[in-house]
Amino acid sequence: TPDALRKNPLGIFVNAINWSKELGS
Repeated sequence: TPDALRKNPLGIFVNAINWSKELGS
């Protein structure tokens, strides 16, 4: 939920890295 993402901005950053790895592979 957007609320959870606001409370955990680092989680968004981690998810972005994971997406980059999946798209790159």
